[in-house]
Amino acid sequence: MANISDDRRITPAIRRSIAKAREESARGETIVCKTPEEMQKYFDSL
Repeated sequence: MANISDDRRITPAIRRSIAKAREESARGETIVCKTPEEMQKYFDSL
């Protein structure tokens, strides 16, 4: 996983978004598409 602590271009808001995404991923709250077809089906469902 990339270390973002030294990159001054990443704003506090982006840091919070990254932290939230990492927490959601750790809890298994992510969407996984293993093929382009699965991804298209997901996008079509939105």
